[in-house]
Amino acid sequence: GLERLLGLRVHRLGDAALLAWAKKALSTTGEHRWVALYAIARAPGKDADALARAVIQRGGEDLVSLIQGYAEARHALVDKRLADIGRRADLSANARKWLARTLDERKAKP
Repeated sequence: GLERLLGLRVHRLGDAALLAWAKKALSTTGEHRWVALYAIARAPGKDADALARAVIQRGGEDLVSLIQGYAEARHALVDKRLADIGRRADLSANARKWLARTLDERKAKP
């Protein structure tokens, strides 16, 4: 999973160093950009949420990876951010598909 790819433990997902890396990764068009988006979605806390809100505000295809990251996230702001994404009028068909799938998966899990 994400933790193995990044060499991190789950409890460190909110770590400031990880969020700094994710912010830097989003400033480039690198091939691992999706990893940064997953990390932001899964990380608890206000700093990660601020990054997520900025991604949501920008829109575009980054939303697909953010949505996919939220599928496994377990913090209090997940549903609110997914709702924010769902309110975007310009959401691509691919992002809408992933949003519907993620919402269904989250409903199915206790």
